[in-house]
Amino acid sequence: MGRNTADRQKGGRPSSSAGTALSGCKQQSQIHDSKSQSTKKSVQGLDKKHKRATRLESLSNRLIRRDAIECFANNCEKIWEDWTSLLRKTTLPPNITSSDTRVVAAFRAVDNVISENQSACVLRWLAYVRLMALFHSLRHVVRAERENEETYRGRGDRDISAVINIYENAQRSSDRRGSRGVILKHRRIGKRVESLAGPSPLFLLIYSDEAEAV
Repeated sequence: MGRNTADRQKGGRPSSSAGTALSGCKQQSQIHDSKSQSTKKSVQGLDKKHKRATRLESLSNRLIRRDAIECFANNCEKIWEDWTSLLRKTTLPPNITSSDTRVVAAFRAVDNVISENQSACVLRWLAYVRLMALFHSLRHVVRAERENEETYRGRGDRDISAVINIYENAQRSSDRRGSRGVILKHRRIGKRVESLAGPSPLFLLIYSDEAEAV
């Protein structure tokens, strides 16, 4: 009986060794698959970064003028004069009301530049920057009037809608009457130009004419 038990134990060892070897092969296969997946992800990540860099380079070539430095040097003084003139016409005094005639005058001054076909591209962009400044200022004004119950607005009417209405009324009282769709388009372009201008409107000098449409 002892010999039979020893024989069984002896016979079982190869089976145990084979299982260990099989398990080792499986682990090596899993490690290899894991490394392959990791390498594949790394390659895909590099490919995405390369494509993104190519798109950014293409976009920057469309946005930035090739003669940006020369253009800035030759035009910054003139543009600064136009900008300060526009500022004088469109800066609202403190404690102004939304019905003040100076609000209408400010919107007209902006529209005169935006709608003028002869206006230089950069000057038109400056007008869009001032348009957005008017929207920001008047939004605070109409909000204060609403909170102080100085004006009545229907439930659900937003402050920005009230400002758009003021802009629309300003256009109705001028020769350039635009539809609400045109007004909303001006606001969309204004947001885009405002983001391009960043901290200083003079930065607009470095952009190409295509920048407005990007």
